Amino acid sequence: MPFYPAANNILQKRWNQRAYELHVKKKKAMKSGLDTKKPKSFIHLKVNLKRMQSEEERQASIDYENRILLAKLTNVLRSTGQLDNWNYDYELHSKSLNQMKMAEEREKINQENQKILKRLKERSSNFDADKWEDEYLMHNYYLDLKNSTTKNFELDVRGMDQEQALYFYGDDRHKRKVRAQYDKVSSNGDTASLAHSQAAVSEKSIKGDEMPNMVELKISKNVSRKKRRTVPRLPAIGMERKKEIERKKKEAAAKTAHYDDKDEAVKLFKASKGMGKPDVVVAQTLAKRKYSQRQQTKSKFEEQFDLNLEEELSAHLDDDYQHLVSALLATREDYDAEAIHGALKGEGPFTETLVEILSTRNNGALSSIKTAYARKYSKELEEDIKSEVKGQLRHLLISLTRGKRGELPVVDNDAAEKDAEQLKATQEDERWNSDSGKMADLLRTASWSHIVTVLHQYEKMTGKNTLDEMERLLGGDYRDAMSSLVKCLSDCPMFLAEQIHQNLQPSGDETTVMRIIIMRSEIDMALIRKAYKRLYGETLMDAVAKKLPLTSKRALVQMVVVHGAPEKPPSNPSQDKQQEADQKHAPSPSHPQHPKPLKRPPPKKDATIAPDNPLAKGNLKTSSKLGAAKSPRMERKADGNISQKGNQADQIEGSTVSLQKNGPDNL
Repeated sequence: MPFYPAANNILQKRWNQRAYELHVKKKKAMKSGLDTKKPKSFIHLKVNLKRMQSEEERQASIDYENRILLAKLTNVLRSTGQLDNWNYDYELHSKSLNQMKMAEEREKINQENQKILKRLKERSSNFDADKWEDEYLMHNYYLDLKNSTTKNFELDVRGMDQEQALYFYGDDRHKRKVRAQYDKVSSNGDTASLAHSQAAVSEKSIKGDEMPNMVELKISKNVSRKKRRTVPRLPAIGMERKKEIERKKKEAAAKTAHYDDKDEAVKLFKASKGMGKPDVVVAQTLAKRKYSQRQQTKSKFEEQFDLNLEEELSAHLDDDYQHLVSALLATREDYDAEAIHGALKGEGPFTETLVEILSTRNNGALSSIKTAYARKYSKELEEDIKSEVKGQLRHLLISLTRGKRGELPVVDNDAAEKDAEQLKATQEDERWNSDSGKMADLLRTASWSHIVTVLHQYEKMTGKNTLDEMERLLGGDYRDAMSSLVKCLSDCPMFLAEQIHQNLQPSGDETTVMRIIIMRSEIDMALIRKAYKRLYGETLMDAVAKKLPLTSKRALVQMVVVHGAPEKPPSNPSQDKQQEADQKHAPSPSHPQHPKPLKRPPPKKDATIAPDNPLAKGNLKTSSKLGAAKSPRMERKADGNISQKGNQADQIEGSTVSLQKNGPDNL
């Protein structure tokens, strides 16, 4: 900068420009105190992308070759021993010129195999299990027959010493072979190891050669007696055996276990908690019990566990079993009231249900039903009938509901005949009305027995069938109700069998079948079973099991089997055992009775032994002092006891006396 200001502005500008250039020059010439150079690069830290790419490509090729090798090795291991495992696709691409012919041969072989398989499936087995069973029973029968008719030989031991007599009259020879050693009297006379009766015989025989008297023997009280042989019965074979097996199965199914309310409550409690199958437990407990036992089980369950049995079981059952449990545990009047209410509201058969319930209950039951109906639905039964039903049917149902009819079983035939005449005298159009006339009076107050007798008398007088006349004169629901009433009064089991059959059809009502089985199980189920079999040719159990579309049909079948079995009258147990024993030993009616086996006659009292008897000769050499051989028939058991045969022993004692008189010298 000059010390003095410039003379003009141009000069000042030049000076400033020159000063700036000098400043820039000095600035460039200055050295920095910081090292701002790039960091030094080392060779081993540099990334060579090309090299990495080449290595990755090489590794990829190696992995590809390894996968191919692994596939080949896997195919070799999976192969079943081909000749050239290294060329596994040889069979897929066969180079044979006979490929078409080979394919035809394979097709032919395949067709032949299919024909053989078809013949094998159509072929039935050659063996017959029933025939085998019959042959086995007949084989056992022949063996028993042989054993019962085999001749029983008795040995004559006159002239034999005591040891030989005991030997022949002891156990049979097969048992003696198994026995380790035969009990004998020792040489020094020791009889401690023998039984009491054997010791008595042995001590007596040691003192002398004579056999002891039978009265002196201390024989045990447990006398072994031979069983009386009986002729075996001819076994039941073929269809008879099958019928016997089926009968035993039915009897076993009809038998119920002993009832214990506490045990039943425990089983139902376990089933309600998931410990077991609830449907099976219900079928085995509630379905097999009577109405009073079911109510007792229900009370015991609530008392013991403080729970509601129906609610506990329903939690683990489907809808069908829930309805069944509700019906089994409900009281009779509640169940009838529910069925009547459902019929009035259009659920299930209308006239048949109402007539069946109202005509088969007595006055006390009808009163209980009306009370239960009013309690459950807050409405009187008669009022509900008046509001739901009209016409002659309403008067009929109200007459049946009143429950004021006579219940005496005795029928006055004269009064019944008089009522039948009045019924005949009534005009045809008004004869069967339920609101006025003689029939209306009978429906209100007369007993059912009296009404049935009146209808029978009417048929005798007119020669007409009551049902046919009702079908001709009446119509609508009233005709169905009157026909159901006459059928129910004439033959109630047959009427109920018809109702069960109708409701087992696809268009029927399953709850009606359940209600009839439950309500009539303890009353006339056996008669219903017979009527159903007579009408439709099959058992009620089979029909329910095949046609009823409910999961609870197993329990209903159990009820029919158990409660429908005919009850046997009580009898004396000892008398039953005696009859069974007599029947067991009685000869078969189809087989002639065999004669009794022949036995050797008893020896005569004055009989003597012949001199040429070999048994007598052998005994004379050994025992010269033997006067006579006393030979009672004795049987020796495993415990060594000797038993005496009464009549035969007396005969032998008599013969012994005669032999002692003669003596051995006289022989």
